[in-house]
Amino acid sequence: EGQLYARAHCAECHAVEPMTDDLSPNYAAPRFVDIANTPGMTERALVVSLQTPHETMPDLIIPEDNRDDLIAYIMSLKVQNPL
Repeated sequence: EGQLYARAHCAECHAVEPMTDDLSPNYAAPRFVDIANTPGMTERALVVSLQTPHETMPDLIIPEDNRDDLIAYIMSLKVQNPL
């Protein structure tokens, strides 16, 4: 569900697919795989981040269920054993 939400609402700016998107459509928007693999990134950190205004990101109100699905999808992109 989170991947579907990302495709519909986030892909205009962010690279949301880990295997096919080398760059984000908006160069200032990080790829989801990079967000997931940011040192110290947690589900809680993403909740806070999605509720905090960003200069380059529009004010979004993501319904809680969709937010939780989106966060689960982003965190699923975390590399478990990076080389």
